[in-house]
Amino acid sequence: MTPDAVLFLLIFATVGAIILYVGDNHLHKRACMIPPPLRLPPVYIAGPFAPWGGLSSFENTERAEAVARMYEGNRDIVCVHPGILTGEYGDDTIPAERLAGQERTLAECVNVALRGGILAVLQRSDGNYSSGTIEEIRAFVAVRPAAGSLHVWRWDDVANAPVRVKA
Repeated sequence: MTPDAVLFLLIFATVGAIILYVGDNHLHKRACMIPPPLRLPPVYIAGPFAPWGGLSSFENTERAEAVARMYEGNRDIVCVHPGILTGEYGDDTIPAERLAGQERTLAECVNVALRGGILAVLQRSDGNYSSGTIEEIRAFVAVRPAAGSLHVWRWDDVANAPVRVKA
């Protein structure tokens, strides 16, 4: 590897851009940088998890994942529901583990807010929010109260899909 190639690799590692090396001799060497693709703000998905209104935790998880799919693209999406369902955040039936799990999910929510992200909130079928969702909203808005950072969704039973109701 030539010293020029090493320099180009160093620039690539530092800047995080793609560098095209053009030319095959010392007189015609030049590089052009292509900036990395624009990353969209990250999204945290908040919504009911515990069974409520005839829905199981599994069904609530599926609905949260459907909202997450609305944000697919060049961004990070944090949807903790599958992790809660599989026990990654502790056993929900043991109060100490439930509390520790809630603290972890709130920390992930705040992390998304600190990164300039969006809070996508799924309402319950009655238009209200679960107690856990209310805590996530409070934590997020305390860090990032900016207009446009809160997206509210409700579930449309006819379409069997989430529908955005408020920016």
